[in-house]
Amino acid sequence: MKALGLTLLTVSLSAVAAQAQSQLDAASDVQVLFDPFDGRAAVATLRFDIRHDEAEPPAALQLRPVDGDWRLHPVGLRYGLRTSDGRESGGPALNAPVRAPDARRTSDLSVDVVVPALQFAEAGEATAELEATLLDRAGAPIGSPRRVRVTAVVPPRAQANIAGARGAFGSQPALPFIDFGEMQTGETRNAFLQVRANAAAAITAVSQNGGRLVNDDAPDSPGVPYRLEIDGVAASLESPLTLQRRPPASLDGASYPMRFTLGDVSGAYAGTYRDVVTVDVTAM
Repeated sequence: MKALGLTLLTVSLSAVAAQAQSQLDAASDVQVLFDPFDGRAAVATLRFDIRHDEAEPPAALQLRPVDGDWRLHPVGLRYGLRTSDGRESGGPALNAPVRAPDARRTSDLSVDVVVPALQFAEAGEATAELEATLLDRAGAPIGSPRRVRVTAVVPPRAQANIAGARGAFGSQPALPFIDFGEMQTGETRNAFLQVRANAAAAITAVSQNGGRLVNDDAPDSPGVPYRLEIDGVAASLESPLTLQRRPPASLDGASYPMRFTLGDVSGAYAGTYRDVVTVDVTAM
């Protein structure tokens, strides 16, 4: 009888556990409303949800412009980032500290987008893309980066000021009234309408009394007619004076000459005469 040998082959399988990585579960785009003439910075908040699948959480979230430029295009608005503990972007990137996870092994992170004041921008939209990457304690990236979009919305805006002299917007004190003193036929007074706008501007001047100076003590008397001219466009103000202008693209704007010319004052009663002219400037 031939003996049969049985060879037992033992296969040892070892399970290799894949190391889980922390990841950005959500990264929100953000929109910021910026008024170039408001005099204040515009702020909006980026929000990130982070899932911690490792025993040790990531140390930071790095944010950097995809194109390396801290400006929103096409208008070139400067912007920056600011964390809740006051860190600000001042170089190629901002590293925002990531806090420890909660019981669900998640955490959230907020970073402000700041568009500084005193920047001129045409009406419209400007955008930029940021790359968001989780970093470990050694500064190495964890997982794949995510991209978020920053959009600045710049609404049409216009501001006006009546001043006694030509100059950049706000450089001259406002002129509260035009004083003719003792009135004479054909007498004139000059002023300047300072206008700044980030779009074409419609200018409208309306007289409370239909283009006449009215006697305080005799309001039913005929009064004294006058004309108003703004940047070469004249009207008697029996109906509104209207014109359109496109001020230079700057915070200084333009100074448009204004001229008030008295009509015939013969036969006018003695006394003080007044009218109120409302000048409205609207961005189109």
